[in-house]
Amino acid sequence: MAHIIFYGIRKYLPLIQLKTLANRNIFSLIMLNMIFPFISCGSQNLANDELRELLSNSTARIVIVNYYNQIISEGSGFLFDRRGYIATNYHVISPGNGNGIFVYFEPSGKQYWNAQLVLQDQLLDFAILKINCNCDMLRPVKLGDSDKVKQLDEIFVAGYPMGGALKISRGEITSYSQRIGKSNLEYIDTSAQLDPGNSGGPLLNSRGEVIGINTMIAGRTFNLALKINYVKSHIDTVLRRAVSRTTR
Repeated sequence: MAHIIFYGIRKYLPLIQLKTLANRNIFSLIMLNMIFPFISCGSQNLANDELRELLSNSTARIVIVNYYNQIISEGSGFLFDRRGYIATNYHVISPGNGNGIFVYFEPSGKQYWNAQLVLQDQLLDFAILKINCNCDMLRPVKLGDSDKVKQLDEIFVAGYPMGGALKISRGEITSYSQRIGKSNLEYIDTSAQLDPGNSGGPLLNSRGEVIGINTMIAGRTFNLALKINYVKSHIDTVLRRAVSRTTR
């Protein structure tokens, strides 16, 4: 095969470049690039173990209880700041009118934190919670850019479906601009199956960045996530307020 490749080089490169190829190192590099053009040394995709560790330390189970300590709603969320700020869906916390919110992370064992509702947006179906914890054991996720997603991009969804253990599913983006009904909001549709309890959990790209919030199942076809760029202004507002309080 090497003599065929070298013949191709002689045929299509100028004579002066052939003389340069006498340098063995340069010739080896060219040969490798021609034979293995798909190799990339700069890949930033997370390995399975790293992704699993990230999601177990950042994905929250959210439970809403009533006055009688009965569970009236369950969902998921994700930690985006070490000061204890968690993003989720508004419809997850709305049955309790902002009260009776408890949050659990897998590494914390059986410990639940009482959470405070600090921001809600019913139109976007978005809410931000705050827990007072020593969050050093946890690992916040990074936010990605949902405007850069493309069809067939690899994605991951995480959450606590059916009130069970943390579940991580792999899939791909099937549509990045799906609309439902008369809403002007665009959702990311994926092939990763969502179940009741996944609402509010993170949708991540292959680099481990959150690009969406798992929001709804529409029929048997659509597994929809709200684009993260819709809520970045809310997140920035909450974090600016947190900084201003600590600098007073």
